[in-house]
Amino acid sequence: MEFLLSELSGNVTWVPVSRFASGENAGNRIPYAPRLLANLALDFQHGPLRSSLLVHHRGEQFGDETNLRDIPNDAAGGIWGGLMPAYTTLDLTAEWRTTEALSVFGALKNLTDERYITGLRQGIYVGPGRSFEVGVRQAL
Repeated sequence: MEFLLSELSGNVTWVPVSRFASGENAGNRIPYAPRLLANLALDFQHGPLRSSLLVHHRGEQFGDETNLRDIPNDAAGGIWGGLMPAYTTLDLTAEWRTTEALSVFGALKNLTDERYITGLRQGIYVGPGRSFEVGVRQAL
């Protein structure tokens, strides 16, 4: 079975400067504003089977306006800051078109089961681990 690369797409967002202009946090990076966001999609096709490998990258980001680097370990009052490390996840999707009107699809998300932090508001919010979904699509 020979798969052909049918499409390559991606995007990169680079925000070198995102900081407070005044006040007690002047010069600090704005929370939840990573310098780099990037996505890449490799789409393959073989007859009625189409699949994609998706790469998502999010650069490091601060969880509060003070740009505290260490995540506090005394969560009694909630965790309100710290530096969240950069992370990259991979997703794999596939769709089998059985007829013009019917297809079966599935996705394996976070293929490598990457552990990452998505937020630091009143606790540490961990990104979802590996998961999968399947479905059937019927055109009317």
